[in-house]
Amino acid sequence: MAEKIYEGTRFKGGSWRYRIKMTLPNGTKINKEKAGFKSSYEAYQARIKEIGRIKLTNFVEKRITLNEMYGLFLEESATKQKSYNTVLRYNSIYKNHIKNGLGEMYVGRIQPLDITHFLNEKAEQYKTDYPLSMYNFFLVLFEFARKHKYINEDIMALVERPKPYVRPEQKLLTPEEFNTLEKRLISTNVQVPFAIGKNSGCRASEVYAMRWSNVDFENKTIKVTQQLQKQNGIWHLVPVKTTRSERIVYFGEEFAEYLLFVKKMQEENKKRLGKCYKSNTIKESMDKYHPELGEVITVEDFICVKEDGSMLSPDSNKVISRIAKEMGIEFHFHLLRHYYASTLQQNGVDITVIRDCLGHSGLRTLLEVYSHCTEEQRRSAGALIDSIMGAKNLMPETVAE
Repeated sequence: MAEKIYEGTRFKGGSWRYRIKMTLPNGTKINKEKAGFKSSYEAYQARIKEIGRIKLTNFVEKRITLNEMYGLFLEESATKQKSYNTVLRYNSIYKNHIKNGLGEMYVGRIQPLDITHFLNEKAEQYKTDYPLSMYNFFLVLFEFARKHKYINEDIMALVERPKPYVRPEQKLLTPEEFNTLEKRLISTNVQVPFAIGKNSGCRASEVYAMRWSNVDFENKTIKVTQQLQKQNGIWHLVPVKTTRSERIVYFGEEFAEYLLFVKKMQEENKKRLGKCYKSNTIKESMDKYHPELGEVITVEDFICVKEDGSMLSPDSNKVISRIAKEMGIEFHFHLLRHYYASTLQQNGVDITVIRDCLGHSGLRTLLEVYSHCTEEQRRSAGALIDSIMGAKNLMPETVAE
Protein backbone atom coordinates (compact mmCIF):
# COMPACT_ATOMS: atom_id res chain seq x y z
CA MET A 1 0.00 0.00 0.00
CA ALA A 2 1.42 3.36 -1.07
CA GLU A 3 2.39 5.77 1.69
CA LYS A 4 0.05 8.72 2.15
CA ILE A 5 1.55 11.98 0.94
CA TYR A 6 0.76 14.86 3.29
CA GLU A 7 0.20 18.47 2.29
CA GLY A 8 3.34 20.45 1.43
CA THR A 9 5.63 17.41 1.28
CA ARG A 10 7.35 15.47 -1.51
CA PHE A 11 10.02 12.79 -2.03
CA LYS A 12 13.14 14.01 -3.80
CA GLY A 13 16.84 13.18 -3.76
CA GLY A 14 16.43 10.08 -1.61
CA SER A 15 14.47 11.67 1.27
CA TRP A 16 11.21 13.37 2.14
CA ARG A 17 11.12 17.16 2.33
CA TYR A 18 8.66 19.94 3.07
CA ARG A 19 8.13 23.28 1.37
CA ILE A 20 6.63 26.46 2.82
CA LYS A 21 5.32 29.27 0.64
CA MET A 22 3.48 32.03 2.51
CA THR A 23 3.12 35.80 2.83
CA LEU A 24 3.33 37.38 6.27
CA PRO A 25 0.96 40.15 7.40
CA ASN A 26 3.73 42.72 6.85
CA GLY A 27 4.07 41.61 3.21
CA THR A 28 7.23 39.52 3.64
CA LYS A 29 7.21 36.44 1.39
CA ILE A 30 8.52 33.15 2.78
CA ASN A 31 9.77 30.41 0.42
CA LYS A 32 11.52 27.67 2.35
CA GLU A 33 12.32 24.00 1.71
CA LYS A 34 13.96 21.44 3.95
CA ALA A 35 14.93 17.80 3.26
CA GLY A 36 16.20 14.81 5.26
CA PHE A 37 12.98 13.27 6.59
CA LYS A 38 12.21 9.53 6.61
CA SER A 39 8.50 9.83 5.80
CA SER A 40 5.93 12.24 4.42
CA TYR A 41 4.28 12.41 7.84
CA GLU A 42 7.57 13.32 9.56
CA ALA A 43 8.16 16.07 7.00
CA TYR A 44 4.57 17.29 7.41
CA GLN A 45 4.90 17.52 11.22
CA ALA A 46 8.12 19.49 10.87
CA ARG A 47 6.45 21.79 8.35
CA ILE A 48 3.55 22.57 10.71
CA LYS A 49 5.97 23.29 13.55
CA GLU A 50 8.05 25.60 11.36
CA ILE A 51 4.98 27.53 10.14
CA GLY A 52 4.03 28.13 13.77
CA ARG A 53 7.55 29.32 14.59
CA ILE A 54 7.55 31.73 11.61
CA LYS A 55 4.20 33.22 12.56
CA LEU A 56 5.20 33.63 16.20
CA THR A 57 8.59 35.15 15.34
CA ASN A 58 7.17 37.65 12.86
CA PHE A 59 4.08 38.68 14.84
CA VAL A 60 4.49 42.09 16.44
CA GLU A 61 1.96 42.85 19.13
CA LYS A 62 0.13 46.11 18.59
CA ARG A 63 -0.16 47.68 22.01
CA ILE A 64 -3.77 48.73 21.98
CA THR A 65 -6.29 48.44 24.80
CA LEU A 66 -9.66 46.81 24.36
CA ASN A 67 -11.30 50.23 24.89
CA GLU A 68 -9.26 51.71 22.03
CA MET A 69 -9.95 48.75 19.76
CA TYR A 70 -13.69 48.88 20.49
CA GLY A 71 -13.71 52.50 19.35
CA LEU A 72 -12.07 51.45 16.09
CA PHE A 73 -14.48 48.54 15.76
CA LEU A 74 -17.44 50.92 15.99
CA GLU A 75 -15.93 53.40 13.55
CA GLU A 76 -14.53 50.99 10.95
CA SER A 77 -16.91 48.03 11.11
CA ALA A 78 -20.05 48.08 13.25
CA THR A 79 -21.59 51.36 12.09
CA LYS A 80 -21.02 50.38 8.46
CA GLN A 81 -22.14 46.74 8.58
CA LYS A 82 -24.54 46.40 11.52
CA SER A 83 -28.03 47.80 12.01
CA TYR A 84 -28.64 50.72 14.35
CA ASN A 85 -30.25 48.49 16.97
CA THR A 86 -27.38 45.99 16.83
CA VAL A 87 -24.90 48.81 17.47
CA LEU A 88 -27.05 49.98 20.39
CA ARG A 89 -26.93 46.47 21.82
CA TYR A 90 -23.15 46.31 21.39
CA ASN A 91 -22.76 49.65 23.17
CA SER A 92 -24.98 48.50 26.02
CA ILE A 93 -23.04 45.27 26.52
CA TYR A 94 -19.66 46.97 26.27
CA LYS A 95 -20.29 50.05 28.41
CA ASN A 96 -22.31 48.31 31.11
CA HIS A 97 -20.29 45.12 31.47
CA ILE A 98 -16.98 44.88 29.61
CA LYS A 99 -15.45 48.36 29.74
CA ASN A 100 -14.65 48.46 33.45
CA GLY A 101 -13.51 44.85 33.66
CA LEU A 102 -11.40 44.23 30.55
CA GLY A 103 -11.33 47.62 28.84
CA GLU A 104 -7.89 48.77 30.02
CA MET A 105 -6.17 45.47 29.19
CA TYR A 106 -4.03 45.21 26.07
CA VAL A 107 -5.88 43.15 23.48
CA GLY A 108 -2.89 40.90 22.85
CA ARG A 109 -2.65 40.06 26.56
CA ILE A 110 -6.26 38.98 27.05
CA GLN A 111 -6.41 35.21 27.54
CA PRO A 112 -9.28 32.79 26.87
CA LEU A 113 -9.46 32.18 30.64
CA ASP A 114 -10.13 35.90 31.23
CA ILE A 115 -13.19 35.78 28.97
CA THR A 116 -14.35 32.42 30.33
CA HIS A 117 -14.16 33.76 33.90
CA PHE A 118 -16.04 36.90 32.85
CA LEU A 119 -18.84 34.90 31.17
CA ASN A 120 -19.15 32.48 34.09
CA GLU A 121 -19.66 35.39 36.48
CA LYS A 122 -22.34 36.86 34.22
CA ALA A 123 -24.06 33.48 33.94
CA GLU A 124 -24.33 33.41 37.74
CA GLN A 125 -25.60 36.98 37.82
CA TYR A 126 -28.11 36.77 34.97
CA LYS A 127 -30.43 33.78 34.69
CA THR A 128 -31.22 34.65 31.06
CA ASP A 129 -29.64 34.36 27.61
CA TYR A 130 -27.75 37.61 28.24
CA PRO A 131 -24.36 35.86 28.83
CA LEU A 132 -24.85 34.07 25.50
CA SER A 133 -25.37 37.46 23.84
CA MET A 134 -22.11 38.63 25.43
CA TYR A 135 -20.33 35.56 24.10
CA ASN A 136 -21.60 36.24 20.58
CA PHE A 137 -20.44 39.85 20.93
CA PHE A 138 -16.96 38.68 21.94
CA LEU A 139 -16.90 36.47 18.82
CA VAL A 140 -17.52 39.49 16.60
CA LEU A 141 -15.11 41.74 18.50
CA PHE A 142 -12.16 39.33 18.54
CA GLU A 143 -12.72 38.36 14.93
CA PHE A 144 -12.25 42.08 14.16
CA ALA A 145 -9.08 42.02 16.31
CA ARG A 146 -7.68 39.02 14.45
CA LYS A 147 -8.59 40.41 11.04
CA HIS A 148 -6.71 43.62 11.80
CA LYS A 149 -3.71 41.81 13.32
CA TYR A 150 -4.22 42.95 16.92
CA ILE A 151 -4.04 39.28 17.90
CA ASN A 152 -2.45 36.36 16.14
CA GLU A 153 -4.77 33.54 17.18
CA ASP A 154 -8.49 32.98 17.55
CA ILE A 155 -8.67 32.99 21.34
CA MET A 156 -12.45 32.53 21.25
CA ALA A 157 -11.89 28.99 19.94
CA LEU A 158 -10.75 28.15 23.48
CA VAL A 159 -13.66 29.87 25.24
CA GLU A 160 -16.55 27.61 26.15
CA ARG A 161 -19.90 28.80 24.83
CA PRO A 162 -22.35 29.48 27.68
CA LYS A 163 -25.22 27.05 27.88
CA PRO A 164 -28.51 28.44 26.58
CA TYR A 165 -30.82 29.56 29.35
CA VAL A 166 -33.68 27.13 29.85
CA ARG A 167 -36.75 29.28 30.25
CA PRO A 168 -39.50 28.15 32.55
CA GLU A 169 -42.57 27.08 30.61
CA GLN A 170 -44.26 30.17 29.20
CA LYS A 171 -47.54 30.86 30.96
CA LEU A 172 -50.09 31.87 28.38
CA LEU A 173 -53.27 33.68 29.27
CA THR A 174 -56.41 31.67 28.71
CA PRO A 175 -58.77 32.67 25.88
CA GLU A 176 -61.17 33.87 28.58
CA GLU A 177 -58.51 36.16 30.08
CA PHE A 178 -57.62 37.56 26.65
CA ASN A 179 -61.27 38.22 25.82
CA THR A 180 -61.96 39.80 29.20
CA LEU A 181 -58.97 42.11 28.84
CA GLU A 182 -59.90 42.99 25.27
CA LYS A 183 -63.44 43.98 26.31
CA ARG A 184 -62.03 46.10 29.16
CA LEU A 185 -59.88 47.98 26.62
CA ILE A 186 -62.83 48.90 24.36
CA SER A 187 -63.18 52.28 26.07
CA THR A 188 -59.47 53.10 25.60
CA ASN A 189 -57.20 54.14 22.73
CA VAL A 190 -55.10 50.99 23.07
CA GLN A 191 -57.83 48.52 22.17
CA VAL A 192 -56.94 48.82 18.46
CA PRO A 193 -53.25 47.83 18.75
CA PHE A 194 -54.26 45.04 21.17
CA ALA A 195 -56.76 43.66 18.64
CA ILE A 196 -54.28 43.91 15.76
CA GLY A 197 -51.57 42.13 17.75
CA LYS A 198 -53.97 39.37 18.76
CA ASN A 199 -55.28 38.82 15.22
CA SER A 200 -52.01 39.20 13.27
CA GLY A 201 -49.22 37.96 15.54
CA CYS A 202 -47.17 41.03 14.64
CA ARG A 203 -44.54 42.50 16.93
CA ALA A 204 -45.48 45.64 18.85
CA SER A 205 -43.11 47.78 16.76
CA GLU A 206 -44.79 46.44 13.59
CA VAL A 207 -48.32 46.97 14.89
CA TYR A 208 -47.80 50.65 15.74
CA ALA A 209 -46.14 51.27 12.36
CA MET A 210 -49.16 49.98 10.41
CA ARG A 211 -50.92 52.38 8.07
CA TRP A 212 -54.21 52.06 6.24
CA SER A 213 -52.22 51.95 3.01
CA ASN A 214 -50.82 48.60 4.22
CA VAL A 215 -54.31 47.04 4.42
CA ASP A 216 -55.89 45.35 1.41
CA PHE A 217 -59.55 44.81 2.30
CA GLU A 218 -60.31 43.06 -0.98
CA ASN A 219 -57.73 40.32 -0.40
CA LYS A 220 -57.91 40.62 3.41
CA THR A 221 -54.19 41.12 3.93
CA ILE A 222 -51.84 43.44 5.81
CA LYS A 223 -48.43 44.15 4.29
CA VAL A 224 -45.78 44.30 7.00
CA THR A 225 -42.76 46.30 5.82
CA GLN A 226 -41.83 48.74 8.59
CA GLN A 227 -41.53 49.05 12.34
CA LEU A 228 -41.76 52.00 14.70
CA GLN A 229 -38.69 52.53 16.86
CA LYS A 230 -37.45 55.30 19.11
CA GLN A 231 -33.89 56.36 18.29
CA ASN A 232 -32.23 59.19 20.16
CA GLY A 233 -35.60 60.20 21.58
CA ILE A 234 -37.27 60.45 18.15
CA TRP A 235 -39.74 57.96 16.68
CA HIS A 236 -38.57 56.52 13.36
CA LEU A 237 -40.20 54.35 10.73
CA VAL A 238 -37.49 51.86 9.78
CA PRO A 239 -37.39 48.55 7.87
CA VAL A 240 -38.58 45.44 9.71
CA LYS A 241 -36.21 43.29 11.73
CA THR A 242 -35.02 40.99 8.92
CA THR A 243 -35.70 40.40 5.24
CA ARG A 244 -37.94 37.46 6.19
CA SER A 245 -39.89 39.73 8.54
CA GLU A 246 -41.23 41.60 5.51
CA ARG A 247 -44.38 39.62 4.85
CA ILE A 248 -48.08 39.47 4.07
CA VAL A 249 -50.43 38.63 6.96
CA TYR A 250 -53.89 37.30 6.12
CA PHE A 251 -57.03 37.92 8.16
CA GLY A 252 -60.67 36.84 8.04
CA GLU A 253 -64.05 38.41 7.42
CA GLU A 254 -64.79 39.20 11.06
CA PHE A 255 -61.50 41.06 11.58
CA ALA A 256 -62.03 42.85 8.25
CA GLU A 257 -65.34 44.19 9.59
CA TYR A 258 -63.59 45.32 12.78
CA LEU A 259 -60.90 47.20 10.82
CA LEU A 260 -63.55 48.85 8.62
CA PHE A 261 -65.35 49.95 11.78
CA VAL A 262 -62.12 51.48 13.17
CA LYS A 263 -61.46 53.24 9.86
CA LYS A 264 -64.98 54.66 9.77
CA MET A 265 -64.66 55.96 13.35
CA GLN A 266 -61.38 57.69 12.50
CA GLU A 267 -62.91 59.30 9.42
CA GLU A 268 -65.81 60.59 11.55
CA ASN A 269 -63.39 61.98 14.14
CA LYS A 270 -61.39 63.67 11.40
CA LYS A 271 -64.54 65.27 9.96
CA ARG A 272 -65.76 66.33 13.41
CA LEU A 273 -62.47 67.86 14.58
CA GLY A 274 -61.54 69.40 11.24
CA LYS A 275 -58.25 71.29 11.45
CA CYS A 276 -57.83 70.15 15.05
CA TYR A 277 -57.39 66.55 13.85
CA LYS A 278 -53.65 65.94 13.98
CA SER A 279 -51.18 64.70 11.42
CA ASN A 280 -48.01 63.03 12.68
CA THR A 281 -44.51 64.23 11.84
CA ILE A 282 -42.00 61.41 11.98
CA LYS A 283 -38.65 60.41 10.55
CA GLU A 284 -38.56 57.66 7.94
CA SER A 285 -35.41 55.82 6.96
CA MET A 286 -34.98 53.00 4.45
CA ASP A 287 -31.44 52.42 5.75
CA LYS A 288 -31.56 50.51 9.03
CA TYR A 289 -27.79 50.96 9.36
CA HIS A 290 -28.06 54.76 9.41
CA PRO A 291 -31.61 55.77 10.42
CA GLU A 292 -30.35 59.21 11.43
CA LEU A 293 -30.09 59.98 7.70
CA GLY A 294 -33.83 59.49 7.22
CA GLU A 295 -36.22 62.16 5.99
CA VAL A 296 -38.91 63.88 8.03
CA ILE A 297 -42.35 62.95 6.67
CA THR A 298 -45.97 63.61 7.60
CA VAL A 299 -48.14 60.53 8.17
CA GLU A 300 -51.91 60.91 8.11
CA ASP A 301 -52.99 57.27 7.96
CA PHE A 302 -51.60 55.50 11.01
CA ILE A 303 -54.09 52.85 12.15
CA CYS A 304 -53.21 53.12 15.85
CA VAL A 305 -54.10 56.68 16.83
CA LYS A 306 -55.90 58.58 19.56
CA GLU A 307 -59.28 60.21 19.02
CA ASP A 308 -57.60 63.42 17.83
CA GLY A 309 -55.37 61.59 15.34
CA SER A 310 -52.19 61.63 17.46
CA MET A 311 -50.11 58.50 16.86
CA LEU A 312 -49.80 55.79 19.46
CA SER A 313 -46.44 54.09 20.00
CA PRO A 314 -45.00 51.02 21.74
CA ASP A 315 -44.87 53.17 24.88
CA SER A 316 -48.67 52.74 24.97
CA ASN A 317 -48.15 49.10 25.94
CA LYS A 318 -47.51 50.29 29.48
CA VAL A 319 -51.16 51.37 29.63
CA ILE A 320 -52.33 47.88 28.61
CA SER A 321 -50.05 46.23 31.17
CA ARG A 322 -51.26 48.58 33.93
CA ILE A 323 -54.93 47.89 33.17
CA ALA A 324 -54.24 44.13 33.01
CA LYS A 325 -52.46 44.25 36.37
CA GLU A 326 -55.47 45.98 37.94
CA MET A 327 -57.51 43.00 36.70
CA GLY A 328 -55.05 40.53 38.24
CA ILE A 329 -53.58 39.59 34.85
CA GLU A 330 -49.83 39.59 34.15
CA PHE A 331 -49.53 40.86 30.58
CA HIS A 332 -46.92 42.03 28.11
CA PHE A 333 -47.59 42.76 24.44
CA HIS A 334 -45.45 39.88 23.13
CA LEU A 335 -47.92 37.44 24.72
CA LEU A 336 -50.26 38.31 21.85
CA ARG A 337 -47.68 36.91 19.42
CA HIS A 338 -47.40 33.74 21.51
CA TYR A 339 -51.17 33.44 21.66
CA TYR A 340 -51.53 33.89 17.90
CA ALA A 341 -48.90 31.25 17.09
CA SER A 342 -50.16 28.76 19.65
CA THR A 343 -53.78 29.15 18.54
CA LEU A 344 -52.83 28.42 14.92
CA GLN A 345 -50.76 25.42 15.97
CA GLN A 346 -53.46 24.00 18.25
CA ASN A 347 -55.96 24.21 15.40
CA GLY A 348 -53.85 22.20 12.98
CA VAL A 349 -52.22 24.96 10.88
CA ASP A 350 -48.99 23.71 9.28
CA ILE A 351 -45.93 24.94 11.16
CA THR A 352 -44.31 26.32 7.98
CA VAL A 353 -47.41 28.50 7.45
CA ILE A 354 -47.12 29.77 11.04
CA ARG A 355 -43.43 30.50 10.42
CA ASP A 356 -44.30 32.63 7.39
CA CYS A 357 -47.09 34.44 9.26
CA LEU A 358 -44.68 35.38 12.05
CA GLY A 359 -41.85 36.29 9.68
CA HIS A 360 -39.28 33.81 10.99
CA SER A 361 -36.49 32.48 8.78
CA GLY A 362 -36.40 29.05 10.42
CA LEU A 363 -38.42 26.70 12.59
CA ARG A 364 -36.10 26.49 15.60
CA THR A 365 -37.25 29.69 17.34
CA LEU A 366 -40.84 28.89 16.54
CA LEU A 367 -40.60 25.42 18.07
CA GLU A 368 -38.65 26.57 21.14
CA VAL A 369 -40.49 29.78 21.98
CA TYR A 370 -43.94 29.94 20.41
CA SER A 371 -45.12 26.34 20.72
CA HIS A 372 -47.20 25.76 23.83
CA CYS A 373 -49.20 22.73 24.90
CA THR A 374 -52.41 23.20 26.83
CA GLU A 375 -53.66 20.73 29.44
CA GLU A 376 -56.44 19.78 27.03
CA GLN A 377 -53.92 19.00 24.30
CA ARG A 378 -51.89 16.81 26.65
CA ARG A 379 -55.01 14.88 27.66
CA SER A 380 -56.01 14.50 24.01
CA ALA A 381 -52.55 13.18 23.22
CA GLY A 382 -52.84 10.64 26.03
CA ALA A 383 -56.25 9.50 24.79
CA LEU A 384 -54.94 9.21 21.22
CA ILE A 385 -51.99 7.05 22.27
CA ASP A 386 -54.34 4.93 24.38
CA SER A 387 -56.63 4.25 21.41
CA ILE A 388 -53.71 3.40 19.10
CA MET A 389 -51.63 1.26 21.44
CA GLY A 390 -54.56 -0.80 22.72
CA ALA A 391 -53.44 -1.40 26.31
CA LYS A 392 -56.84 -2.92 27.09
CA ASN A 393 -55.91 -5.90 24.93
CA LEU A 394 -53.31 -6.84 27.53
CA MET A 395 -55.98 -7.65 30.10
CA PRO A 396 -57.38 -11.21 30.18
CA GLU A 397 -61.13 -11.59 29.69
CA THR A 398 -61.44 -13.45 32.95
CA VAL A 399 -59.23 -13.29 35.98
CA ALA A 400 -58.19 -16.66 37.35
CA GLU A 401 -59.22 -17.15 40.97
